[in-house]
Amino acid sequence: MTPEERELFEPVPLRWPRGPRVPPRQPGSTSLYAYLLDADDDLAEEFDIRSRVSARQLTTARVLEADVGEHQLTDWFEAARGGLGLLVLDGLVAFEMRVGDRAATELLGAGDLLEPPIQRSEELLEHTSCWRVLWPMRLALLDVEFSD
Repeated sequence: MTPEERELFEPVPLRWPRGPRVPPRQPGSTSLYAYLLDADDDLAEEFDIRSRVSARQLTTARVLEADVGEHQLTDWFEAARGGLGLLVLDGLVAFEMRVGDRAATELLGAGDLLEPPIQRSEELLEHTSCWRVLWPMRLALLDVEFSD
């Protein structure tokens, strides 16, 4: 086999299809609030009916909406600092971490808790990361006020 023929059969890494480069968007905030026990059935099932009724008022959280596409969640992670993070109520998001030509992607959906990626100043390898919403989603902001 000639070197040209070998190049045709060499494996190439799979990549996300790239369109025109669009800067990440900021998720839109609705001024809506939701009772988490109404929005998350799995969480509500952890309580018996009497506890659920009394806990419902105490589980109010601000709601964030994000459309399909790449999003910058830094401001929302900053708002949740000291709290639990962002709880996915509906939708699907992919967190992609790239180091060199390698990529790892984690899919997260309803019931998952999003936390900011850990940033360390002593990182040896340069890396990039992004949040890509695959299905329109709603997030609950579980900040310090919620945790108190």
